[in-house]
Amino acid sequence: MIKSKNQFTLKILIGVIISMMIYTMGFSYIYLNGSGRGFEDPDDTDTADGVKSELKISFLVEECAGYFLNGYSDYLAFLNRIELQNLNGISYTECQQILDSAISNIKNARYSFETLIQKAENTPYKKDVVLKLISFDYDDFMEQNGLNTEIFKKVEYYLSEGDIIGNYNLAYNSICTIEEMLNSIKNELLLNEIPELSNLWKLNEIFSEALIYGQYVARVFYALQKNK
Repeated sequence: MIKSKNQFTLKILIGVIISMMIYTMGFSYIYLNGSGRGFEDPDDTDTADGVKSELKISFLVEECAGYFLNGYSDYLAFLNRIELQNLNGISYTECQQILDSAISNIKNARYSFETLIQKAENTPYKKDVVLKLISFDYDDFMEQNGLNTEIFKKVEYYLSEGDIIGNYNLAYNSICTIEEMLNSIKNELLLNEIPELSNLWKLNEIFSEALIYGQYVARVFYALQKNK
């Protein structure tokens, strides 16, 4: 019993460390990052004291990323409780609190995406970046990096046309679906029932695909920046 509790404590500690790494690293590099460089954004300059303008497209992208990654981290913590229920029992109150945090983060991600899309739609693209996106060798990049074809083709569909906002819209739609499913799972918990496993699996797949999608977008822009 003591061994089981120690293993559980260790898993939680590892989870906290991973969550911190996701937030600090992911906030700047993992999800849709670099796409802000594709816009003629008048706010896309640092102030004299180095503080970013909250109106910058690049700042809004990072804000979306931070909330999304935190929401996914919360959901993984929730799955941890489901996975270990036979060993440690399950607290519906704790699970509801974890899901509340996930819902709050995803809701904030949705708000940030709405602001981002509105800002982007009113900001001209940089022509040189658009031309680079159109001429980018997506097939070679996918093959060289061993990327998931189904997901990367969605990225290519928009970026090969220079449509950065299309990527934002697709990511926003995923966020809306995730928020809806989180609320549905929470409603099951309020009845003190374990949610249907098929729903838990499906939501994790949506989270995972959304993360990989955003990462692929970031990788394309990183490649453009690296090869400029």
